Amino acid sequence: MDDSRTVVFYSVDPNSLAISQIATFTLPNAFINGSGALAAGRFRDTNNVELVAAGALGAQSDVTIYSIQITPNSNNTGFTPSVAQTFVLSGYPAAGVIATTAPILVPLQPINQQLILGLKETAESFLEIGSFDSSFTYHHQSITNLATALTGNPQLLNLTAGNFDNQNSNGTHNPATQLATFTRDASSGVTALSVFNINPSQQSSNWLQGTFTYYYVVPSNGLIGTAAVTGDLQG
Repeated sequence: MDDSRTVVFYSVDPNSLAISQIATFTLPNAFINGSGALAAGRFRDTNNVELVAAGALGAQSDVTIYSIQITPNSNNTGFTPSVAQTFVLSGYPAAGVIATTAPILVPLQPINQQLILGLKETAESFLEIGSFDSSFTYHHQSITNLATALTGNPQLLNLTAGNFDNQNSNGTHNPATQLATFTRDASSGVTALSVFNINPSQQSSNWLQGTFTYYYVVPSNGLIGTAAVTGDLQG
């Protein structure tokens, strides 16, 4: 909500598609305006989806990650959210955060998914990947500076995870998750759509390997907003 602290849960009626508010939850602290992001997923071996909130608590402060446990109430009477753990990503202040989740360590697995964060700093942008243990404690695993992974001075606009016709060297399908980023060069204004392979087996703190970048010159009237989604349009 507008206070950058309250999380609102909604329900969608499967027949009428009517949307109704069913619960609210207040984070321990408010994120600075515009910096917070939410990601829902099965980050542990649980029967239900849980939630992660990430953002900066103050100007030039490091990103804070809250893991929010969702405990179903008895007799199907709703659920109770609560903060399980708090983690501070030291050394990475961000003016804005983008969050999503995907099965990276075990592709197609519906549980123990990874958290992916896009950290939008004033001068640089980073991609952070990590996992949660059974106590819902966050563990950092990979960090990528987009200024190193791409050319120029890219600023992150959006990101999404998916499988973008990923193929092995012999042409067979590779089910591994990939990451797509949409960036704009701070100097030239040129935007770029880039696809990265994710290689967790690398003995490195950077799991991303660039595979493709498409550059696009923004019209003179500029970008009004961006959105990134994935979907299968080939059947």
